Amino acid sequence: MELQPEDYPRRILLAVTGGSPQVVTETLYALAVDRKPPFVPTEIHLISTSTGIQRARLMLLDPDAGHFHALVDEYGLRDQDIRFDDDCLHVIHDRNNEPLADIVDEEGNEAAADLILESVRRFCSDENTAVHASLAGGRKTMGYYLGYAMSLLGRHQDRLSHVLVNPPFESSNEFFYPPARPRRITVREQPAHTRDARIMLADIPFVRLGSELTLKSLQAGTGFTEAVGQIQALLGKPSIHIDLDAQTLRLQGRPIRITRTQLAWYVWFALRVLTDRPDVVLRQTSKADIDELVMLFEEMNVPNSQVEVLEKLGELDNETIGPNLRRINKALQDQLGTQSHYEIGNVGQRGHATYRLPLRPENIRIEGLNLDHIIETMRARRAPEK
Repeated sequence: MELQPEDYPRRILLAVTGGSPQVVTETLYALAVDRKPPFVPTEIHLISTSTGIQRARLMLLDPDAGHFHALVDEYGLRDQDIRFDDDCLHVIHDRNNEPLADIVDEEGNEAAADLILESVRRFCSDENTAVHASLAGGRKTMGYYLGYAMSLLGRHQDRLSHVLVNPPFESSNEFFYPPARPRRITVREQPAHTRDARIMLADIPFVRLGSELTLKSLQAGTGFTEAVGQIQALLGKPSIHIDLDAQTLRLQGRPIRITRTQLAWYVWFALRVLTDRPDVVLRQTSKADIDELVMLFEEMNVPNSQVEVLEKLGELDNETIGPNLRRINKALQDQLGTQSHYEIGNVGQRGHATYRLPLRPENIRIEGLNLDHIIETMRARRAPEK
């Protein structure tokens, strides 16, 4: 049975704010008090400028007059042990690591985007965490960045929302949530009664890419602009670029870290695609296949110990090829997420292991070394047409 967001042991309310930190307590009220079943955060995290953070510190977290403390006391949430303290307030900094008082230019927008993306990445990387992100506060660009980051990294248990408050309370500096004991307040120099206040939490549907694609792809510290480019590449046309001289592998423009032996195996399967060779079927390989691999391994300076293992074989067996391909595919999954079109798959039936790289020649580019000689040798062994 799939867990619901409220069932996760670590539950995070993440918000962006500007001059109105009320969105935090309004959203908390909607989630933890008004919603059935309630989503009670174990942590609340806030992203803003230095000005916005200072307002939140004074208006929400002041020990005597903070509205966050008042809310948890009024509605019996104190025993829920919601963590919301100074360590949960995240200030946007410029490229010189100076706190930003406001977001007024491109550099400020970029800094906000990077901090928001990194925060979402960090929280969503924890499989025991459910993230509820509120984009009701802050500048419009901050809400956009938060929503986009959630789409890039969000999983099935994560949610995105916007809190709505009915007039005239949405414009009042005195209103932070409907108090347990309704009272009269002043809004724009006019009296109003909190019994008339209504808070609605609008759940915002969004496309979630995190569980399948991006959480393993985006490394810590990846900037927002770079992240968008990486994901766009992953969603585009598959491409393999192998430089045999530099011993490098790039998949969709992204460098992939694998060992030299693993790269040699990957090159062999890529070359089989380029030379229109058939799938590798165990128990149907020959000494000529071994000789071909040995030639490639020697060209690529693979350690002699690996070459010696091949030279002792009469044909490729699962004990030799299986572990190598599993290690290659594991490396691809760790660095790209689930991208099966780059993995060397076993497409055979049980008992008839058959391996192939499921790409077309136009998706593959290999350069370097004595490539023409290698390709000529492999093409000479192309299976005759039926």
